[in-house]
Amino acid sequence: MGGPLTAHLGGLNDNQRAAVEHRGESLLILAGAGSGKTRVITTRIAKLILEDGVASGSILAVTFTNKAAAEMRERVHQLAGARAAGVTIGTFHAVCARLLRQYGGRLGLTPRFAIYDEEDAMSMLRRAAEKLQLGYDSGALKAAFGAIQTAKHQGATARAFSDESRGRLGEETASLYEAYQRELIGSNACDFADLILQTVTLLREAPELRAEVNRRWQHLLVDEFQDTDGVQFALLEMLVGPGCEVVVVGDDDQSIYGWRGATVANVRRYTEVFAPVRIVNLAENYRSTRDILRVATSVVERLPERMEKQSIAVRAGGTPVRCFVAVDDRDEAERICRVLEGWHATRGWRWRDCAVLCRTNGQMRVVEEALRRRGVDYALVGGTSFFERAEIKDAMAWLRLSVNDRDTVALARVATFPSKGIGATTVRAIEQWRLAHAKVPLTEALSRIVSEKAVTKRALEGVASLGRILEEVVQMAQSAGAAATLEQALAASQFEEALAEKEDGEERCRNLDDLRAMLREHDALAESGGIAGFLERTVLRQASDGLSSDDKVVLTTVHAAKGLEFLGVVVAGLEEGLFPMRRRDAAEAGADDEERRLFYVAVTRAQDELVLLAAMRRRLHGQTRETNASPFLIEVSEQLSWLEGSASRSLPWRGRDPIGPPLDRRSSFDFDQRSGDDWVEPSHGVGRKVPEEGIIFDDDYVANAPVTKVTAVAAQRVRHALFGDGTVVQSEQSAGKTRQTVAFDSGERRTVLANYLQPLRGGR
Repeated sequence: MGGPLTAHLGGLNDNQRAAVEHRGESLLILAGAGSGKTRVITTRIAKLILEDGVASGSILAVTFTNKAAAEMRERVHQLAGARAAGVTIGTFHAVCARLLRQYGGRLGLTPRFAIYDEEDAMSMLRRAAEKLQLGYDSGALKAAFGAIQTAKHQGATARAFSDESRGRLGEETASLYEAYQRELIGSNACDFADLILQTVTLLREAPELRAEVNRRWQHLLVDEFQDTDGVQFALLEMLVGPGCEVVVVGDDDQSIYGWRGATVANVRRYTEVFAPVRIVNLAENYRSTRDILRVATSVVERLPERMEKQSIAVRAGGTPVRCFVAVDDRDEAERICRVLEGWHATRGWRWRDCAVLCRTNGQMRVVEEALRRRGVDYALVGGTSFFERAEIKDAMAWLRLSVNDRDTVALARVATFPSKGIGATTVRAIEQWRLAHAKVPLTEALSRIVSEKAVTKRALEGVASLGRILEEVVQMAQSAGAAATLEQALAASQFEEALAEKEDGEERCRNLDDLRAMLREHDALAESGGIAGFLERTVLRQASDGLSSDDKVVLTTVHAAKGLEFLGVVVAGLEEGLFPMRRRDAAEAGADDEERRLFYVAVTRAQDELVLLAAMRRRLHGQTRETNASPFLIEVSEQLSWLEGSASRSLPWRGRDPIGPPLDRRSSFDFDQRSGDDWVEPSHGVGRKVPEEGIIFDDDYVANAPVTKVTAVAAQRVRHALFGDGTVVQSEQSAGKTRQTVAFDSGERRTVLANYLQPLRGGR
């Protein structure tokens, strides 16, 4: 057979062709960075359809990002054309959302259930905590949310979590988990982790449904398998039925999401559970030059229990990997700008061909300032999302209610902005009324609440107005698209007028215009899925999905850069304690290993040029610290070429062994390492920030605020979400804040804001 597939097959190397043509037993494709794994997956799918006569509807390909899924769909369509129309290609979460919309009625979900992002999920958890009268502050609530999400990633339902819980705190969290799930189901909603856990629960508890799904998909391909967690592995087991050909693609060197439940052990576990398994190693790297790949592999080769594999650079030569040690982080930022400008001027690269990768979000501020001073445009990947902005969430709440009138979080948003004289008390009264009349639609419920005067006299007019507007919006949603429905809601509620009155109203209104444009574009799609389809796509987005086509330097964390590649890459902050990060869990098996894999991912984003930077002094979170070289820099030092002007040309620069035992506590670098900054402004001091965990770093936290009272206290036992259990030994008050010094059971002593400590009853 001629055509695109024949040409594609002819361009494969021996191992790629073996992976494409293998049939029968389970297959594990070990695919290093830049080894052409997407080409292999898409060619295999096309060959199944065009040459093996497999029905396209029986093929399921699952990956981790929307960007990767979209690329797969496009390539399969190019190879197989219209015959590939039935193939299902999507992220784990999107595939599970599809199954739940079809079968979720067995769990109490309607096909139009809402998917809550973290902010909305936290609102729901807060509501559950209030009903249980737990009195949690934001820190305790966040810790509980983390525990519940960890349980879900491990595959533990609320009932299973409760069965395993021990002690007062464990039992309390279990009760909160159960209450939280009731609130979610009552709102016809799932949180992000629920999409997979609920699907696994559904397939496990309904054998006839599992059999139906197994018959549907007879060829299963899973990409980025090293990033799967416990519940995703369980999903794979549920999806693979008799006669199903299963192929997983992964690289244990690129497993970097252990902090959110992923386990590299799943790669080896796959070879045991789905035995016999053939392993094919895609050894050739087509992305990076030999020098870049050598730096990457020399660090990751030190991993214990690393799967045996080769990594061969197809591209020989290139520019040697360069290194620069700056005097401080500002000097580092200036050097970054000079490197980028050099690439732009001498190599003719577009700005978008260049990226700056940082280990933490906190490093980016000084780099941003330097780029702005020099007039270099940049785009932040993984920062605050457009859809996380308050005005966008408030506007979209109308769309959410138009398809799911049980969405209590959306109801609270539309009820309180723009102001209608409705407060939290009235919203709770509406919810209580609806609990007693569960089958009454929301528009009718609001009308009856007014006629029955079930809320305060002051709130009656606002509730009536809300009911009228919502009825108009629901009617519009039934006959028009998402854009027209939003316009109806904004006009009837005078949303834009209220938004314009805010301090930054002009910018917020421009954001609203951007939302309008997105909705019009969505409505024009042949298979848009309507309003529900738009809502699902926005909540299932990933950081890299927001990467625009504008000509701007990409500034991002290493985690958010996964799956991206650039002609030139700068990796900043290669210092001991920062990269590799030293964390509280560093003593646990695998904590340092993941940092090595993260370095491998960072370096292999580069195609042609790579520059590694470090600073001898760095200011982060209010502290200026002397630093020392990253162990990774030292390990590859003989392979590096020094940039002119480097403050040091020897490693380590402080003359001591930097590769000692890992710290048994989190360093100050660790507080904002991954998915955004968990920081709040302090009540005193200018330009300072204090982590939400309440830790006080130094004496100038409260600027010029005298200590009014210092007291020794009784040996009160307390618990901190980060440091565990301990005993309060001193308490002091300053500028309205109570600070307590705690001797933690781990042996360390910390001064912490008192409201971040939970008293323990009955001793240990």
